[in-house]
Amino acid sequence: MCPKAIIQNAWCRDAEHFPRLKVVSCWAATPAKRKALIETPEADVLVMNFEMFKKHRRDLYDAAVRRLIVDESSKLKSHTTQITKAVIEFADFMDSVYLLSGTPAPNSDTEYWSQFRCIDKRVFGDSFYRFASEYFAPIKRDIKGKTVVIGHKPLPQKRAMFIKRMQTRSWSLRKADALDLPEQVDVFHDFDLGTAERAAYEQVETSLRAELNGESISVRAEGMVNKLRQLCGGWMYGKDKNAIGVGKAKLDALSDILDQIGKEPAVVWIDYREDAHRIAALCEKRGETCEVLDGSTPGGNVRGIVDRFQAGEVARLVCHPASVGHGITLTRSSYAVFFTPIWSAELYVQARDRIHRKGQVNRCTYYHMIASDTIEKGVLWACRNKRSKSEAIMQALSGSGVAA
Repeated sequence: MCPKAIIQNAWCRDAEHFPRLKVVSCWAATPAKRKALIETPEADVLVMNFEMFKKHRRDLYDAAVRRLIVDESSKLKSHTTQITKAVIEFADFMDSVYLLSGTPAPNSDTEYWSQFRCIDKRVFGDSFYRFASEYFAPIKRDIKGKTVVIGHKPLPQKRAMFIKRMQTRSWSLRKADALDLPEQVDVFHDFDLGTAERAAYEQVETSLRAELNGESISVRAEGMVNKLRQLCGGWMYGKDKNAIGVGKAKLDALSDILDQIGKEPAVVWIDYREDAHRIAALCEKRGETCEVLDGSTPGGNVRGIVDRFQAGEVARLVCHPASVGHGITLTRSSYAVFFTPIWSAELYVQARDRIHRKGQVNRCTYYHMIASDTIEKGVLWACRNKRSKSEAIMQALSGSGVAA
């Protein structure tokens, strides 16, 4: 079981090196076709994504599957999701269970519970709440008159026992121990918004300050935060959901960075589709080939675009981290530009690793584009320090995000 994007691009492709194994991709458009693939009599390995597994776990058991391997197991980090509950239920009937991940608990160590529960419930027990109370202290906050648990912090006196129990069913290897990879360098590229962009930004920021109540973030406030992030890119979505251009300070700053990179290929990470369109237009104006990988890219086209980039046929690859987070190698480039800061620490780490993996021989340079005196500093701080979105917003609005 793995993310859909790497069924063909990683598992089935790597399986070609083992001709004695019959590996079957169970991805198909209809349940009937998926069921037929699962029932392939000569199959040694069945590969499917998480969503399809949830629908076909009974079929898998009926097909005599008795070993479960989960790739990118951080998908199971939340003990409350339906997919996690389905995997735990299925795992209890397996002879063996293996979980693979580079970032198993990107936000909190409490995220280990559900993953170890899949492997062996004797490690941390059958109850998440008993586990949390034994090894962690709740972080509480008053929100609108109610005390709410917003997270957990480890109990120092229980830390050694927590690690010891994890070691009974886990093994880890750092990338540095397994591969001889070049160094990584971070460059923080600040730029100033244009006059019109700054005016629009301050107007929305004023509305956001008035909307906030204590440290709670309302739906309306969330929308204004998105507008602030969009305005840092020189545009924002209007009421009709169409993008309204305000300026191009960030595009000009990106053009400066691409000038510094020169003819070397580069990967540009974005969080909004409109940014991808604007960057593609910029590259066309600069006379540089460009491809986009985001949620709108058909699954069958991803491999071809990646192969063309790796072959040197594409100079600039614009990617959304949620679409290119697993099993994709982009080592043709040693430059990555974070055009939009990413909220998720997990997606951020995976985005960095696309160019820093086996096959890379050059020093990897990461440009972080930050509009001065904006929420982008808070977003970057939250991501790199695994802090909450609420904390990032408060940091940015109070001005302390700059120091952080």
